[in-house]
Amino acid sequence: IYTFLVAVHFFRRRVNDRTNNTAVPYSRLKNLIDVMHASLYFPLGLLVCTLYWGMTAIDPNSVVTAAVKKIQPAWNDHAMHSLPFLLAVLDSILIKHKYPTNVKGLSVVFLFVFTYLSVVLYLGLGPARIWAYPVLEKLSRKWPELALFLGGCSLLFVFEYFAGKALTIFVWRERRIYAVHED
Repeated sequence: IYTFLVAVHFFRRRVNDRTNNTAVPYSRLKNLIDVMHASLYFPLGLLVCTLYWGMTAIDPNSVVTAAVKKIQPAWNDHAMHSLPFLLAVLDSILIKHKYPTNVKGLSVVFLFVFTYLSVVLYLGLGPARIWAYPVLEKLSRKWPELALFLGGCSLLFVFEYFAGKALTIFVWRERRIYAVHED
């Protein structure tokens, strides 16, 4: 969805630039793109990469089952787990994004985390008993470990939201925006 919205925005700008040479005001679509970039695209890109490669380094079988490894080529791991990180960082460096207020940005982050964890836990604990990742199936045998892991992943997601904000401020030389409160 993010990439589609970026493409629509790009083509709208191109058409507008050709029809009249006046500056295009900051549109609602660009605001939506900026909120999605800040709250979902950047933190998810980092989270996918850090969790996958970190857990693969610790226990390669905790993320991908042996059956999947037989049918999935090795390069696919990088395409699915390294590329999101690279593209998110490149997007932050090449495109100037206005970060939303922390209240708005973190509201989207928490809504996404709540929804995602609800679906993952429903699939794993519900009637289907299908865990999205092998590591969750292992951790589900000990509830405190599962809760600690999911809580840690959620905190990492929030941290990566602020990492994206810090990168944007650093690259685009914006005045300092404090992570705790808005100026």
